[in-house]
Amino acid sequence: MSMVIGTNVASLTAQRHLASSRLDMEASMERLSSGSKINSAMDDAAGLSISNRMEAQVQGFSQAMNNANDGISMVQAAEGGLEQTTDILLRMRELAVQSSSGTYSVDDRANINAEFTALTAEVTRISAQTKFNGVGVLSAASTVEFQVGAAVNDQISVSLLAMDAGSIGSSVTTLNGNGTMTAITPASTSQIHTLLAADIAVATETVSFSINGNTYQQDFVDSGGTAAADGVATMLALGNQIIAGESSVTAVAADAAGDDFTLTVAAGTAAGALTNVTLGGVAADNVLTAAGAEAAITSIDAAIKDVTDYRGQLGAAGNRLSHTVENLMTRSENTSSAQSRIQDTDFAVESANLAKAQVLQQAGTAMLAQANQSGQAVLSLLK
Repeated sequence: MSMVIGTNVASLTAQRHLASSRLDMEASMERLSSGSKINSAMDDAAGLSISNRMEAQVQGFSQAMNNANDGISMVQAAEGGLEQTTDILLRMRELAVQSSSGTYSVDDRANINAEFTALTAEVTRISAQTKFNGVGVLSAASTVEFQVGAAVNDQISVSLLAMDAGSIGSSVTTLNGNGTMTAITPASTSQIHTLLAADIAVATETVSFSINGNTYQQDFVDSGGTAAADGVATMLALGNQIIAGESSVTAVAADAAGDDFTLTVAAGTAAGALTNVTLGGVAADNVLTAAGAEAAITSIDAAIKDVTDYRGQLGAAGNRLSHTVENLMTRSENTSSAQSRIQDTDFAVESANLAKAQVLQQAGTAMLAQANQSGQAVLSLLK
């Protein structure tokens, strides 16, 4: 090999390896000090992208757990209010049973009715004032969407109902089974709903019609004429609502006697059903007479069923949300574990890498010094 001093190849080689071991040492130090294997996109661009997505999921799961737990608290708030409502209704039924007995005078029933009325007002007050974070949970029918996942539309819907004294205890009757619409297949078909005279809405009732998954409700319309005329006016008003809301319904008619309710619908229209709802609930009851007390018993029994059914729905929703929280915890754990394998520093491995890099740095420095001295041998040739 030629002896030259213009280019010290051994020194250049030592410098290259020394720079490489220095970069390895600095990388190990950064990973050990930060606890993360990926500190910039230069370390692992694909790994950084995957890790960030997983981190977003984990944070989303964490907030979703909070949302689900808040949902459980909201359900519990509603159920707590309904528990008191149930106790009140049981006492109201007891008073109605008491007043229905012939052993009580008019004055006695007036005193009983005073407590009955006060309890009715308390049912409505509980409905209005039972709230969670300012949101009424018993005051009106509505749907609450709980975001219970990291992804868009990962939600659970819970239906809230009005539980005031005017809403519970109302009776709902399906009118004349022959009038229920079947699924429509022809291009255009008139569906006739034949109403019985007793089914036509009166002043304390409303008529409801469901079609294509939508419900339309019409209060009693007083035409100023006969009961039949009132029925015609009520049904036509309901029909006009349906036409306005359903493009598949093109015409509505009721005969002069108020007995026939006819809809003209397009092909593919979903089945519909007509119902009659007695309004007022327990709010319309009193126990001033034996007859009124007996009617109140029936109404209160319906109200107790309404409240019990709703409590069952809320309990089911609460249990579902509880299982959702457990599932979110499992998903968060598994996703965090996967992210850790990508992102977190293995201290055993990196400490070994650091020790190796430090030894190479020391050896490289020594070899660079030796390479820099190798040119001194040329001087012996010049003596």
